[in-house]
Parts: sequence; C-alpha cells; structure tokens
Amino acid sequence: MKAVILDIHRSSMEDGPGIRTTVFLKGCPMQCIWCHNPESISMDKELAFFEERCTLCGECVDVCPNEVHRVQHDAHTIDRTLCRMCGKCADACVQDALRMTGEELSVADVMETVMKDLAYYEESGGGLTVSGGEPLYQFGFTLELLRTAKKNGLHTCLDTGGLATREKFEAVLPCVDLFLYDYKVTEPDKHKDLTKVSNDLIFGNFEFLYHRDARIELRCPIIPGLNNDEVHLKNLLRIRRHYTELEALTIMPYHNTGNAKYERYGYVNPLPDTGTVSDDMLRHWNARLNPNQNTI
Repeated sequence: MKAVILDIHRSSMEDGPGIRTTVFLKGCPMQCIWCHNPESISMDKELAFFEERCTLCGECVDVCPNEVHRVQHDAHTIDRTLCRMCGKCADACVQDALRMTGEELSVADVMETVMKDLAYYEESGGGLTVSGGEPLYQFGFTLELLRTAKKNGLHTCLDTGGLATREKFEAVLPCVDLFLYDYKVTEPDKHKDLTKVSNDLIFGNFEFLYHRDARIELRCPIIPGLNNDEVHLKNLLRIRRHYTELEALTIMPYHNTGNAKYERYGYVNPLPDTGTVSDDMLRHWNARLNPNQNTI
C-alpha cells in the first residue's frame, strides 16, 4: 500500500516525547484559514517555486512540455493552470528553485527511513509520529504504518484534527500510544466559519478516545484576532477541569512563518497581516489553563 507523503522529518523534538521521526501525509478535509502548511491540504502533487533561488537560467522553459514557465524581463512567471505536475522542470533546476511536493511511498519505504534512528528512539523514549494534513485522510496507509511500527517495538503518536469516522479511530486505537489531538475552536459556528467544517464529530471522537482510556495531549492553536477570546478560553478551562486524565492541554501559538508557502505554491494567503502570538498573550493563556506549569 502506498500513500502521498508530504515530508519525513527525522530528529523531531516537537511531535511527542523523545527524539522522533514525523511522517507528514498530504490531504486534509479541513480548510483552516490560518493553515501554515497549505501544501498539505490537497493530496495531489504540487510545484513549489523558491523565487529567491532562481537565477533566470531558463532550463525549466526548455524542458517543460506545456509552456508553464516564462523567463523574461528579469522575471520568472509560472502559469499553474497549464502544469501537469510531470516534474521535469524541478529535475532540470540545478538551483533547487523548483521542487515537487508529494511523493508516493509504501509503508516499507517509510519504515526504512524511520528505523534508521532506532537507537535514538530507544535512548530518548522517542519513536514514530504520523501527521499531516490529516493522517486519517489516507486511512489504510496510516493504519498499516502504525501497526508495522508497533510490531517493530516503536512508540507511536498520531497527530490528528479529529475529523474522521468513529470506526477509523476505533481501528487505530490499539496501535497509538499517544494522540496529539488538535482542538482548534470550541464554538461550533465559529469553528465552521474558520475551518469549513463542524466540530461536532471532532469533539465526539475526542470523548470516544478519552472514555476508551487513550492517552491524549489536547493541542489548541491560538490565532490573534480569531480565537484568542475569553469565550474560547473559558470553554477550554471547562474541558481542562472535566477531563482530568488528559496528558496535557498544550497551547500552540500561531506563527506567520508559513506565509512564504502561499507564495511558493501560488495560493492566496487569507491572513497576510496576522501577527504572531506575543509572549504576554501566551503567558496569560498558560497561566489560566496550566497554572502549575512553568511558563515563559
């Protein structure tokens, strides 16, 4: 079985305990307005253009069969409506200014990379994290990858937005040691407005996992001007107090480092002027939600 893989990050320290390898799958059913990985939403292969690396050599123009690229007047322009994602331009670009995103890999292919760092996992308590996009969007592959990882004795994390059928969560439950569960917006109408989907199924799946004694770290992104309000904060406080066996409730501060990706992939950035979360804001939220933890 194969899946479209966005990237594989080795030596990750942010996606679960210890040193980990994080496998990012393409494809996501949500369209979060603040998404900092817009190239992860579609399952299709995509072409990235790093304009700052382009030397205007014209090699891409020569090899492209569909006249996607034009180099003239000291500028390189791309007509993405003509692109068929053949990848010839990226192969020809010696400056790495053009890059294809999305590679079909098998579970065996991915595990070959994952197992290279086995010694680091054993020493640090790390392992494999499957992320996205939404990893359950390519469910069959994710399930097989998690099962294979457990057969190899690895600690596993699933980084999920919770938007999948109950049956899928029931299937992966035995082979996930820790769920990194995104809970983006607590108010139903606002959630639908900002992500294009309801949060009913998402919260229902969270409760299902919780009552099945799954280990869950609830991850809550905070985006200035969108969900950094008192109503959302109080709702999270209720969750914190009611679901006392959560491993953690982690505030994930918005950063605008993903803005450049919108340009690279030819997308329109819906939040071009949104700033990052200030230290004061992060300190305030953590003080309310995690009063017993040291904060910045």
